[in-house]
Amino acid sequence: MSSVQAFVLAGGRGDRLGVITKHRSKAAVPFGGRYRIIDFTLSNCVNSRIQSVHVAAQYAPRSLQEHVRLGRPWDLDRRDGGLTLLQPYAGRTESHWYRGTAEALYRNLDIITSQGADMTLVLSGDQVYRMNYGEMIRQHRRNRARLTVAVKPAEAADSRRFGMADVDGSRVVRFEEKPTETDMRLANLAIYLFDTRYLVERLHEVVSEGRHDLVLDVVMPAVSQGDVAAYIYEGFWEDVGELDSFYNANRSLLPAASAYLMDRRRPIYTRSEERPPAKFGSSAQVLNSVVANGCRIFGRVERSILFPGVLVGDGAVVRDSILFSGASVYRNAQVRRCIIDKRVVVGDGATLGSESAEEAQLGRAIERDVVVKTREGLTVIGKDTQIPSHFECVRPIMIDSHLDAESVKHSLEVRSGEPG
Repeated sequence: MSSVQAFVLAGGRGDRLGVITKHRSKAAVPFGGRYRIIDFTLSNCVNSRIQSVHVAAQYAPRSLQEHVRLGRPWDLDRRDGGLTLLQPYAGRTESHWYRGTAEALYRNLDIITSQGADMTLVLSGDQVYRMNYGEMIRQHRRNRARLTVAVKPAEAADSRRFGMADVDGSRVVRFEEKPTETDMRLANLAIYLFDTRYLVERLHEVVSEGRHDLVLDVVMPAVSQGDVAAYIYEGFWEDVGELDSFYNANRSLLPAASAYLMDRRRPIYTRSEERPPAKFGSSAQVLNSVVANGCRIFGRVERSILFPGVLVGDGAVVRDSILFSGASVYRNAQVRRCIIDKRVVVGDGATLGSESAEEAQLGRAIERDVVVKTREGLTVIGKDTQIPSHFECVRPIMIDSHLDAESVKHSLEVRSGEPG
């Protein structure tokens, strides 16, 4: 679809993910044992035949840059179109970071207009979903809309997380941003299809008036003017911007019925790590888990996601957890309901997380229904931290990144949901 270009907003800090996003943007957070979150948006573009994709980075962009590079895994390393990674820059009139999503688009209008695309798809880089944008584009044309917004049926309890919309026919007639209470039941998915000329006009207008937010200053006024159509999407979609949703979205991969990553017709592409096959020792036990290449398993793994190169030592138990690349759980250690970042070392006999009799029963129930609320919290360990041998902590707790064993032992002073 050469008349359509995509602009991916991938510069978010992700404060609600705590230490997981201390050194990376939300878009670069690992997901599902193999991927980064941005892989889903980029793959959706490629699978929808959108070949011109611009990615706006800002916060902690190094990890995102290393992953995306020239776009080769997504077949976006091409002379015409392809992938462009954009960052804020100092100019004669601007020397600051983007002050909002509308300004991120405005500061790159030269890129947007140079492509000659009739339509511009504005996407978020921190959501997990599979969508064929082609149907949304066709509906946009049929409706002769200036802006089409993708929405999805949602529960009333979720309204505080999303913008909520009300639709009459094909048009959005009401829109509220994260209301505490509402009778609207369609959640905004932050997927916007603009006529490019209309987008350019609106950005010039709002930014010149000192306004910088795409939703508040562009989308909501367009709704009141009757310029917005709705595209109702009913497939899998999850905003993974907070620990609970990130944890549950990962663990939704565990049931055998979970197939949204398995469709070979529309694969999710990524930059792969070259590692040897996974190895399972004679004492290894693995139940209902995802184990990536390069893992070495000698202990027990239950209902967990293990990224490449993870070590689970002899006698160790990893249960209901997510372990990023290169994490090591040494002999006889216990890891329960944890998110453990890259290259974390859990020492011999350490215990991370707690498990009362009630929680053990819940753990067995998870085999039937893995998407559970984590109201009781998680244990989250930042990148490159060393957990000392025989150390014990109970959930919920968050431990900072780049700490040696002595620092963890003597200066543990963080609480649930707060980075150290």
